[in-house]
Amino acid sequence: MNRPSTAKRIRQNAAKAQRNRAVRSELKTRLKAVRAALDAKDLKTAAALLPPVASSLGRAASKKIITKARASRTTGRLAKRLHQLSASAS
Repeated sequence: MNRPSTAKRIRQNAAKAQRNRAVRSELKTRLKAVRAALDAKDLKTAAALLPPVASSLGRAASKKIITKARASRTTGRLAKRLHQLSASAS
């Protein structure tokens, strides 16, 4: 490591990796909560948790932590499950 720019780049990458890890971990926690509510057929909780999760997925995709396709696919699948649950409940 003989260049100051190399040292700076290593520092930046470490900080970015740490930030991305935190975002990804928070995303997994939120997804787990929504999926648990859907599995328990808890319509109220799932409906309340879905919009913030969709927002978090979109934010993570815009920061390139996950792909846009993955964010869209996950949001769509969760919304589909919620819709099916609400349709079967009524």
